[in-house]
Amino acid sequence: MKQEGYYCHECKTFHEELPFSYVTEAPIYFYNMDEEERKKRFYLKDNVCMLDKEHFFVNGIIPIYVKELDVDFYWGVWVSLSKESYYKVKKRRRLGFIEPMFGWLSTEIPIYPDTVNLKTKVHYQAGEELPIIELEPTDHPLALEYEHGISLARVEEIAHLLCEIQ
Repeated sequence: MKQEGYYCHECKTFHEELPFSYVTEAPIYFYNMDEEERKKRFYLKDNVCMLDKEHFFVNGIIPIYVKELDVDFYWGVWVSLSKESYYKVKKRRRLGFIEPMFGWLSTEIPIYPDTVNLKTKVHYQAGEELPIIELEPTDHPLALEYEHGISLARVEEIAHLLCEIQ
């Protein structure tokens, strides 16, 4: 099955390719501050982030299986970690394998009910790839899609919904 693009009713534009990933550049708390405050309080580099040297975050991906295409759709998200886990991540090249770590989702995905503070596990992979973010099984729509996968029609719906929000 081949996807040949989609027409966005909101922006009235035909897009050649259907997006299969969306990313967030920083944790939700970053967007709640003005630019000057961000410069003072945030460290954001190389897929890690620190707020006030007290709150620690890593960037990762939530893979969601697209049934008809046998591929994954990805949400690029941020997860808060304990200080201990954060520094393990910073040293992971020397440590080698890192056990999965508990974290709290720190990204608001606007097409779902509140996604901030959903429970997660962060799974680091070999090499420089972003970690896989596993969602705790709940009845939250994002967790259900993570667990059961989505249809190609849902990928198209997500594209339309996000186009409307922007």
